[in-house]
Amino acid sequence: MKHSIPNATTVAGPYWALPAEADEGLSLPWCEQCGQSAWPPRWRCHCGSPLSWKSVPGAGELVTWSVIRRAVQPDMQDEVPYIVGFVRLDAGVVLFSNLVNVRAEALRRGLRLRSRRDVLALQDGSIGVPVFEPDAKAGD
Repeated sequence: MKHSIPNATTVAGPYWALPAEADEGLSLPWCEQCGQSAWPPRWRCHCGSPLSWKSVPGAGELVTWSVIRRAVQPDMQDEVPYIVGFVRLDAGVVLFSNLVNVRAEALRRGLRLRSRRDVLALQDGSIGVPVFEPDAKAGD
């Protein structure tokens, strides 16, 4: 799937980094003081404390979704229709992402999903765009 190129040099940089290991965990910011997730990424927690990035499993469940039939950006015109959705990770964070390798008719609330990365090659290296697909191991 084609993706818009994110700015991987901002505070969200670790989110776009390719994982060192084969597992498809995600790096997310967490408060060092109150232990809460700080998503979307920012420099400091709402409590004012510093944040650190930690790896969490990329498993979760589908909350809601939409089939995009008209491209939001001209460079996505060749990709329609595509599916986007909100995924509640087992770690508690809710992410908005593309849903891949699934037909819209097969989607349902609570469907178990797992993340994987679509790799984008850029002039100064590669980044990984997290997308979600049905988790075959979940037995849904």
